Amino acid sequence: MAAALLFRQKNGIFRHISSLFFLSLLFSGALSLSEAEALLKFKKSIEDPLGALSSWAPNSSDPCSRNGTWVGVVCYSGIVSGIRLGNLSLAGEIDVSALAGLHGLRSVSLVRNLLSGPMPAFDKLGALKSLYLSRNQFTGEIRTAFFSNMNSLKKVWLDGNEFSGEIPTSLGSLNHLLELHLEGNQFSGTIPTMNQTGLKSFNVSENLLQGQVPANLAKFGMGAFAGNVKLCGGPLDEVCAEMESEAAESSDLGHQRTMMVVVGLALLIVMVGVIALRRVSKGQPGHIPRGMESLGGKERKAEPRAAAPPGGGASLVFVNGEKEAFRMTDLMKAAAEILGTGSFGSSYKAVMGTGKVVVVKRLREMEGAGQDGFEAEMRRLGRLRHRNIMAPLAYHYRMEEKLLVYDYVGNGSLLYILHGDRGPGKASLDWPTRLKIIRGIARGMSYLHRELISSDVPHGHLKSSNILIDSEAEPLLTDFGFAPLADPNLAVQALAAYRSPEFIELRQVSPKSDIWAFGIVILEVLTGKFPSQYLNSGKGGTDLPWWVSSAVSENKAMEVIDPDILSSSSRGSSREMVRVLHIGLACTEPNPEDRPDMWEVERRIEEIREDGESSGSGHSRRQISARRNHNEWRQQENAGFGIS
Repeated sequence: MAAALLFRQKNGIFRHISSLFFLSLLFSGALSLSEAEALLKFKKSIEDPLGALSSWAPNSSDPCSRNGTWVGVVCYSGIVSGIRLGNLSLAGEIDVSALAGLHGLRSVSLVRNLLSGPMPAFDKLGALKSLYLSRNQFTGEIRTAFFSNMNSLKKVWLDGNEFSGEIPTSLGSLNHLLELHLEGNQFSGTIPTMNQTGLKSFNVSENLLQGQVPANLAKFGMGAFAGNVKLCGGPLDEVCAEMESEAAESSDLGHQRTMMVVVGLALLIVMVGVIALRRVSKGQPGHIPRGMESLGGKERKAEPRAAAPPGGGASLVFVNGEKEAFRMTDLMKAAAEILGTGSFGSSYKAVMGTGKVVVVKRLREMEGAGQDGFEAEMRRLGRLRHRNIMAPLAYHYRMEEKLLVYDYVGNGSLLYILHGDRGPGKASLDWPTRLKIIRGIARGMSYLHRELISSDVPHGHLKSSNILIDSEAEPLLTDFGFAPLADPNLAVQALAAYRSPEFIELRQVSPKSDIWAFGIVILEVLTGKFPSQYLNSGKGGTDLPWWVSSAVSENKAMEVIDPDILSSSSRGSSREMVRVLHIGLACTEPNPEDRPDMWEVERRIEEIREDGESSGSGHSRRQISARRNHNEWRQQENAGFGIS
């Protein structure tokens, strides 16, 4: 009896505990929002005047289902990993707490909207890797410790807002930070310590910052700090007060030494004059030291020297750091042969009497920056040094005549090698050579994007006709840096970057427009097809991004590869080709936010080199599985926007 009573008591306790456990599960489930509910809650917190988020509806399919059509939602393995809602005219203040229910969220992009208010509480999303809030209307200060618990952040873009106060020092504790853009705000105070060795892109220009530019950030160039009138040191022309003080002391000392020299020289001149007069009075010829012919005795004419023409005259200005190798008169006397005519003028091969061969580009409609701007840009381009960059040697400027002088490369352009006449004596362009060319272009472009980081489009005119191939099959990039110099109307018509989807749709260009142009070149090299994107009319050629992506989606990637390189290539090389093909597709994504940055493109291509240098090389290779689908490949590389 007692045992039965004890059993009933235990059984009742067990049922009671089980009921509580079941209720707790129901209660916790009620508190946990589904991803669809979290997104809908987020939608309610903002204004959507254009109805851009109309596909976000309670009765629609799950945002990550196979049939999901939720605009701007990126999924990976069935969960929401990214939100990209750029250029949608969204307004109001953001309720970040709604996004806390998206446990797989890694990337948020809300660029170019009308969002306002203080910095949203994105610090509640500690797992974020990328945060893009550029060109909105956010205001106010950001807490010093705001980023302290966001250790996964790699990319922070807050540019083009109205943030004020000091730059949060917690940004310096983000060990994985790769990109930081704060330009175009009202940040004040000094630049905090940023010791991240992996920092690739940095810009704090057009703020109210003051003090000295940290030495380790000076590598990002003047453009990264311009527009802060109280900043000094580093790459800026403004010298810091401490440095001025030291310079002043040095100047005073130098001035004292100069005065001593002047006084001494004056005494010497007086003594020489006295001696000369005494000798003349004694009937002796006066011996006048060299260089003092006008001091007593008969004046002698100095040897005539070639005077440098005034600015704007018929002179050549060398910008490559070397001594003057030839003169304008040498070019005028050179045997000239026209190489071609493009949007910006004509190019000539000039063979001078000394045997020196150069290319002279005769430019037209380069009035976008005036003479000072043109000359400053030429000096900047002339300082560039890279194996895959063809920087100008010299320039000539007059209002009616502008010339650029380059070294001559005899093999011609990539355009000619791919599509020109390949007679019996012309070697085929095999896969190892094409991979080497793509790799070299990636290195050159990555260098330009580092050195010309302040430019809207560092290259601006990348296409196969502007890539020369030297005797070692190394590519040399030319015709870069023209965007700020060209007449705006001509730039829109001529420059490759202005044919990108974002310019056609939104009239905007950015460094990602360069990456789109590089993607076109990659696909051109792999397929051997002439891109329709090179033609102003759009008629003719092949729409390579559409054609290649269609083939990849049908598991027919190898069918678009140029047959000329398939016959002599191994199976391992075919896998390499498919990997590069996917990189080309990633670069030509219609939305610039989805494209990788240039340094990331370079890294991916270098990894292919490490897997196997060329066909039949005898080196061991890791087995690489070709991705079936480009979107899958991009998401597997990095959740979110293709780059984590």
